[in-house]
Formats: sequence, C-alpha cells, structure tokens
Amino acid sequence: MWLNYKIFGWNRFISTDSRLFSSETVSSGSERIIQFREVEEHFVEGRLASVYVCISTPNFAQGCTCPGNEGDFSTCSCTIRDCCWITNCDLLTFGDISSFPPVFPPGGGGTGSGGSGGGGSPPSPFPCPSLQGRAAAPPPGCGSTGNPPIYPAPPINILAMLTEYTTAINSASEIMVVQANNEHVEYGQAIVRHKTNSTIYTKNKRTDNQPNYVEIVHYVTANEVLIGEEHVHEDFPNKTNPLDRSAPSMSDIFALSKNRAIPNFVSFINCGNVRYALVIENLAVFAQFYRNNFRQVDELDKQQNTIAGQQPNWNSNWQLATEIALLQLLGANSGVAIYKSNNTEKTNFIKLN
Repeated sequence: MWLNYKIFGWNRFISTDSRLFSSETVSSGSERIIQFREVEEHFVEGRLASVYVCISTPNFAQGCTCPGNEGDFSTCSCTIRDCCWITNCDLLTFGDISSFPPVFPPGGGGTGSGGSGGGGSPPSPFPCPSLQGRAAAPPPGCGSTGNPPIYPAPPINILAMLTEYTTAINSASEIMVVQANNEHVEYGQAIVRHKTNSTIYTKNKRTDNQPNYVEIVHYVTANEVLIGEEHVHEDFPNKTNPLDRSAPSMSDIFALSKNRAIPNFVSFINCGNVRYALVIENLAVFAQFYRNNFRQVDELDKQQNTIAGQQPNWNSNWQLATEIALLQLLGANSGVAIYKSNNTEKTNFIKLN
C-alpha cells in the first residue's frame, strides 16, 4: 500500500485481511477501507516521518447496508448522508533520528548567512524506489527519470461522452418519452455499459404513476457498469406544447448525490424537444454545496418556480424560464455542470454554466 501511495498516488485501499490493523477498529465484516490521509516529515521532532492511516468501517446502525454480504464493502450503500462510515485515524511513525550519526539537523542555520550546522542532511525516509525500467513517474521530491508521468488520468471529453450515450439509448429513450406523455406521469430508467462488449443500453424502466416524481432503480448485474440514468418531464393534461415542460429542478441536482461515487455519472432529463444532462464536475465543491443546501431542497424547488414566474417569457416558454432560474440558484460554485441538447436528435450538447 505504501509503495502504491508514493508512486501512483493511490490513497484508498480495501483490505481483505481482517488481521490488518485489527487493534484499531472492530468490524463485523472481513474487509476494511484503509486510507492514507496525510504524510509529514519531522526531523526536528526526532522522528523521520509519519502517516495518518484512516480505517473506515460501515455504520450498520445508521443506515448503511451491504446487500448479500456485510463483509463486502463494495456493495454498501448509504441511506443517510454522512452517517454511513465510521472512520478512525491513527498516527504511525517511521524511524528515529537518534539512530543516525550526530550530523543533523541539516546545515544552513536560521536567518542571515548562518553556519554550517554540521553540513549534512539525514537520509530520506522515503527514498526513490528503483523503477526497473517501468514507465512510471517518480514520487514527489525525487529526481526525474525521463519517463512521462502516468498520473493524473487525462480528463474525459464530456461532450463526446454525452453524444456516445444518447446515440446508444435514443430509441429506448423516445419510447419512454411517448409513454410518459401519454400517461402524464414520470418514467425513469438506468443506463449501463456491458463490461464485455462495451454496449450501452437502458434497463429497469419504471414509473411510480405520479407526475413530477419517479424513483429510478440502479440495479446492475455482475457484467454491467452503471454509467447514468434518465427520466422524463412529461406533458400535463391539456398541455402538449414541449416548451411547457420544465427544465431540471433543484431536486434533480441533489439526486446526483446518490451516485456521486461513480466518476462522470450522468443524469439525463428529457424535457420535450430537448434533453438536459447533469454531471458532477467537481466532487469536493458539489459535496460542500450539498451539505449547505440539501435540507432546503423543497424550498429551493419553490424558489426555482418563483424565479421562473418572474421571467418575461414564462407563459410561452416555461422550459427556458425554469432553466434560467436553475442556473441562477446554482450560481458559480455548485460543482455541477448543466448541458443541453441543441439538435433534433438530442445527441449534441452545449454547456450552460
């Protein structure tokens, strides 16, 4: 774990050995999530270095469930935000400078020219490992090897991704839109990618037979990867103008938190003649936005409608009016990107914020 942390930057590991760090925490399962949180070097304190190892276990008493096997943390889900995991951190120290010759601390003195101070420096507790010819980046502070870095991963082209997804699901999506408009209730479905052949398709289509609400089921098999979801803002009785259908709501924004752990998870909202896409582009900013506002989501939905009703075009284009209101409420620091289709097939997108 330490070498993976220093070389590749990985700082979160699942331990399948219940004996590892067994004295730090008590778990009913066989696995723990172990995270390196902080690394420091402490020459002046008589220590070479320290690392905080944080161990997280499910809080089964506060809404965390792990279907099928409580020891398999990859299946766990939280029904109560910030109450699912119990995290404990312990400070582990590496080395002691008393075991080295008395030529430390390093020379240079304080301000001014200073003195030699012994003229030496202690060996690094984290020496550069031998890369043995592999194309890997050196740890921070180590000399360059001439090899290109392998991290961070290149950014995803979100616009291309949205086109890929919607092109694949368009047929099934339009069937769901027609069904929702005919019945005047919301429908929703999950979007998955097959692990073997990379095919993208929809599944779990359902309705709660209610206007303005549907609970989307995200169940996938072992051969599938959940990549997104879609629901319909349907026609209301006696209103068949596509522009009467609202843009995404603030509730739709906060619903992204359910799948925030899936990188580039997309929530599509089909609103008549356009399709919107919601993507978390900065998880840390979104998490703070969520914590600050999630208790007021009902009030924010009301505010969105109030602001939309103040737009000069609200009576003829409720879709645009609610879109303007949504962008105003999100502001510049929500961590969520809003995209909107701009072609007839609803497969090309522009970013709105």
